[in-house]
Amino acid sequence: MKKIAALFTVLLVCFSAFAKPKNKAVVVYFSQTGNTDSVSKFIANETGADLFKVELTHPYTTEELNWRDENSRISKELKSGTLPKNGVVKELPNLKDYDTVYIGYPIWRGTPAFGIQTWVNGKDFGKKNIIPFCTSGSSPIGDTPKQLQAISKNGNWLYGKRFSKTATQKEVSDWIKNSKF
Repeated sequence: MKKIAALFTVLLVCFSAFAKPKNKAVVVYFSQTGNTDSVSKFIANETGADLFKVELTHPYTTEELNWRDENSRISKELKSGTLPKNGVVKELPNLKDYDTVYIGYPIWRGTPAFGIQTWVNGKDFGKKNIIPFCTSGSSPIGDTPKQLQAISKNGNWLYGKRFSKTATQKEVSDWIKNSKF
């Protein structure tokens, strides 16, 4: 009986070495006011994904984000039509370690926030699944995933979802459970 148990243990160890590795995910997000921060943490909690926040070398102040003021920094940057020169403070994850990348951002006047655009710009996602999600007071997700896809390289871009600033853990959990990623 001991020989059978030992043989079974050896076979179990051998076959587990050939098992398909679990899909490893990361949530990379930019959040200026905390709304996207909350949703990102909900996703990481629900999926077991690693969590990284994009921080800019020149962060925005509340006054600079006043989109109703035509002279505010954000209004001027949006009018210019070009991505502002603004670096990322710290190096974010090496994507080779992940199969799935959740990308979170607020929507600013129908576009993904410049903070996430700065990180995505020129990034080669290879064959990874890219799952965008955004937060907004009223704007739909619209074509913001396509805007990000256009400035990056490769990746299997999925449509994603928009969350309100009052999104709950349950809402995020339901989205993940009902999605086909």
